[in-house]
Amino acid sequence: MGEENTNQQAGQGQASESGKKESTIKLNNQLIALLLVLGGIVIILISVFLICMPAQTDIESLKMTLEQKEAEYQLTLAIAAKQAQYEQEIAVDEANIKNILAQYPVDVKYEDEIYYVKDILETNYATLDFTSLGFSPQLMVISSDQALAAQGQGAAATADGSTDAAATTDTTAAAGGMSGYQLYSTPLTLAGTVGYDDFKALIDYINHDTQKKNYNSITISFDENSGNLAVNMTLNFLTIAGTDNVYSPSVIPDTTGIGKSNIFDSLSGGGAIAPVEGAGSGAATADTTAITDMTATTDTTGTTK
Repeated sequence: MGEENTNQQAGQGQASESGKKESTIKLNNQLIALLLVLGGIVIILISVFLICMPAQTDIESLKMTLEQKEAEYQLTLAIAAKQAQYEQEIAVDEANIKNILAQYPVDVKYEDEIYYVKDILETNYATLDFTSLGFSPQLMVISSDQALAAQGQGAAATADGSTDAAATTDTTAAAGGMSGYQLYSTPLTLAGTVGYDDFKALIDYINHDTQKKNYNSITISFDENSGNLAVNMTLNFLTIAGTDNVYSPSVIPDTTGIGKSNIFDSLSGGGAIAPVEGAGSGAATADTTAITDMTATTDTTGTTK
């Protein structure tokens, strides 16, 4: 009996130890499985972070781009809705530019200035008397390219006073449609005497002329001999080259049949040219009586009256 109890107890102890070992193994296996699951979750989270974050950034960038394109689309719709208005305004501006350029001939010559003075004298200014005319060479005032370059430099100027050459070039190129024009000035000096009322009328006549002019200088004083104003003024006849306008010369009447074939035939006394005895071929002299009777005076400008 004693041995059987001992063996039974020994068997029970072995069974208990075997159960503890099996429990420990099962616990270890569960821990390993749990660690594997946690590791998998961590790997999944890292993958999601690495993949989804750049994608989120791209989505935000696409949203901003979409908003910008939407604004541009709305602007395009607004411009298209006003296209007819813009085209009408452009046509008006082009017509205004054409009308302005039409007031500037492409050239002014001395004979044009003379005929302009002739027109003034034929306007019936009773007290107007021009004693001299002064002509000066034509001068270029400015070109449109110079003006555009100056405008570009002003627009590109920085706070420190320097200029951006690229910005200047861009500004000039953007306005290239207005390039190629040159503004010229042809001065004409008028000197003479005129009454006060006629002088005001003369200024009004010049100011309302269709051809553009400006005053370079005006000097006025009292003329004791005539009792009128002694006036010396310089007008600048303005012209623009580079336009489609065509120069129209002044119409000068035909002089055929005007004058004398023998200029001495008009001298008082009726003297005629007669050959000189003994002189060579072509030698001639005028009747001294006719020459003596001829009267002529010359003013300070060298014009024979």
